[in-house]
Amino acid sequence: MAGQRVDYPVFLDLRNRKCVVVGGGTVAERKAVGLLAAGARVSVIAPVISESLEGLAADPRIHLLRREFHRSDVDGAALAFAATDTSSVNDEVVRAAGKKGVPVNRADPTGPGDFAVPATLRRGKLQVAVSTGGASPAYARMVRRRLEDVLGPEHGGMVEYLARLRPRVMARFPESPDRRKAVWDLLVNWETVDLVRRERWDELDRKVRACLS
Repeated sequence: MAGQRVDYPVFLDLRNRKCVVVGGGTVAERKAVGLLAAGARVSVIAPVISESLEGLAADPRIHLLRREFHRSDVDGAALAFAATDTSSVNDEVVRAAGKKGVPVNRADPTGPGDFAVPATLRRGKLQVAVSTGGASPAYARMVRRRLEDVLGPEHGGMVEYLARLRPRVMARFPESPDRRKAVWDLLVNWETVDLVRRERWDELDRKVRACLS
C-alpha cells in the first residue's frame, strides 16, 4: 500500500465560490456544467470557446474569458480544472494552482492532479459517486449506469421525506440521541423506500407515529 494513491472521497459545498476551468471544448463544458449545478461561480478560460459553452453565457455565474490562461487566473479559486487538449497548457495550470494552494483536476492522463471527478448518479439530494482514482473513467461510468437501474427516483423522494421528518424526531426526543437513533433504525429501511415509491403516505404516517410513540 505504501506509495500507492488512495483518494479521499469528499463532497464540497461550492456555492458562490470561484472555480476556474481552463479549456473551451467538450471536457471543459462538462466541468463547467457540473460546477454551475453545484452553485459555483465559474471562470472559463480559452482562446476558442465552443458553441455549447457560449450558450451558457446567459447564466450570470459564468464568466467566459476568450484568451490564453494567465497564472493569476487561479487567484482566490476554490478549485481549478486543466481541461485543454494541450499538455503544456495543462502543465502550466497545474503549476500555477500548486503555487497558490488551489486543488487542481487534470483532464488528460499525462501528469499529476490533486483530485479526480467521479461518475455521479443523482436522485434529488441523494448523490452516489463512483471513482477509480483516474485508472478507468469508462469503468466508473459503467458502474454508475448499473446503479441507475438499482436506485430509482424514489430514493430522491426518500431523502426529501426524511429531511422533512428530522425536525419532528428532534422535537419528540430533544435530549435523547439514543432514542432518535432508534427511531431512524426503525424507519430507514427498504420497506420505507417502497412505501415512498408507491406513495403510500397514510401507511408511512402510521409507521412514523408508531415509532415516535
